[in-house]
This record gives sequence, C-alpha cells and structure tokens, in this order.
Amino acid sequence: VAFGTWLAFNIINHLAVDSKLHLPLPYPMFTRDHQMHHRHMRCNFGSLTSMCDRFCGTYKEFRALDEPPPEQPAKLMWYEKLKDPAALPEKPAPKLGRPEACPAWWSIAGVLVSFIIGATFVEVGRAGEFPDWHAYMSFAKAAIVMINFGLLCFAIESASSTPVEVKGKKERMYTKPTMKEALKEAVPQGHVKSFVGGKTVFKPSLEEVVPPKPFKRE
Repeated sequence: VAFGTWLAFNIINHLAVDSKLHLPLPYPMFTRDHQMHHRHMRCNFGSLTSMCDRFCGTYKEFRALDEPPPEQPAKLMWYEKLKDPAALPEKPAPKLGRPEACPAWWSIAGVLVSFIIGATFVEVGRAGEFPDWHAYMSFAKAAIVMINFGLLCFAIESASSTPVEVKGKKERMYTKPTMKEALKEAVPQGHVKSFVGGKTVFKPSLEEVVPPKPFKRE
C-alpha cells in the first residue's frame, strides 16, 4: 500500500496539471512545486513533502512562466529612511488560507478511507469473501487518532481563513505621541497663527529713530 501510494503520487507530480492532491504530511508537496525541480534542478527534491527542502534551504516557491518579475523597490532618499521612534511598526497583513505546514483535513479522511478499502480488497483476495464487521474494529485506534488530527487541521484551516482585525494604536491605553501628533499639539485645535504686517511695517525707517541724547558721565 505504501509503495503504491508513493508510485501514484510520483506519477501525479510529473503530470502537466496543477493537482491539489497530497498526503497528510507536514508541508505537503504539490505538482506545481515539483515542476520547479524540473525547471531549475537544484530545488524541490521531495516528491511527497517539502519539509526537508525547507530545512535544507532548497525549497523554491512556484512561479508561473508568464509571471512578470517582481518590481525592484525604489531607492529611498536619506530623509525617507528616517523612522519615528514613537511610531508603531507596520506589520504586513497576515496571509489568509491554510498554513503550508498543515495538511488539508480531507487528505486525512481520504487516507483513512483508502486504507480501509485497500485492506478489504486484500482480505477478499486472500479469503475469497468479505471480512466480518468485527475485523474492522482493528482500525478503531487508528481511526480515532486520524479523526482527531483531521479535526485539528480543519480548525486551523478555518481559523486561518478568517480575516483578523489588526489592533490599532488608538485602542491602546497609552501610546507615546508621534512627531506629527506632537506638532499638532503645539497649536491648539481650531487656532491658526496669522502673521500681520508686511514690508512697510517691518522695514526699518530712519525717520522714526529716536535721536540719542548726549549726557556727561560723572
């Protein structure tokens, strides 16, 4: 059964299709991931799981042939690189969907059903008749473990697919004011500084100068 499973998935991985079938293993390998191995030959060596490739640094994410190359970030000026020490760090939005390390729940259910069907065919071929229902009780322990594991994967997938509202800085009890907020506090709300006058007012006039009064120092 194990050899037949490996052979089937090895054939699927070499087909020119994008299949979502995978075994309930951590970091399952998909057909598109193995296509990168035939494209670059030094990445994605696994056929059932990409866990070893990720640990050894040989995993490469799939990219379509017609996908444009990523844009290079623009060069920032020196003043654009300055960071406000009081500003909260901007975290990237979390990626929705099932985590890559978690297999799909339906893959666990499919393996459990496949094992039961395969064992039934083996028993029918050996004994010539279908086994009694008591014989299926030998799968009880394995079924309980796999069902619990499937429920755990289903819960992880459901929680990861729900968008999470990022807690904003206004909801915190206290935050250090940023530069922009500190500048706004310097001028009261609704008050605008206005400068009156002009060149005629601020320009010095010699006519208005008070003449000095001479005096004798004693």
